[in-house]
Amino acid sequence: QPERAATELSRVLKPGGHFLLVTANPGAYDAWKDRYTDARMEGRRFEGTVGLEDGTSLREVLYLHSFEEIVTALGSAGLEIQETSTFRETEKSRGQGLWILLQGQKR
Repeated sequence: QPERAATELSRVLKPGGHFLLVTANPGAYDAWKDRYTDARMEGRRFEGTVGLEDGTSLREVLYLHSFEEIVTALGSAGLEIQETSTFRETEKSRGQGLWILLQGQKR
């Protein structure tokens, strides 16, 4: 839950303290889903198996949130986003970075 994470981040930061958050880019969720086999969505809960470079596989459960929900949660916890950027584009991500980086500070 973004609200719980933002509240905890705010709790451990001093006023004026800086944060750096890296998470899956909500704008590229479709590209993320393509990386998984046996993918299932139930509401916000996404579950699937991803193949790793060493030939093994990993079963993962992700909870997908919109960018607006993340921004709102951070703002409600007294955290101000000062810069955002995306990175690690793939052919399937259609120009969107798979990851989003949010930098900011506690008010």
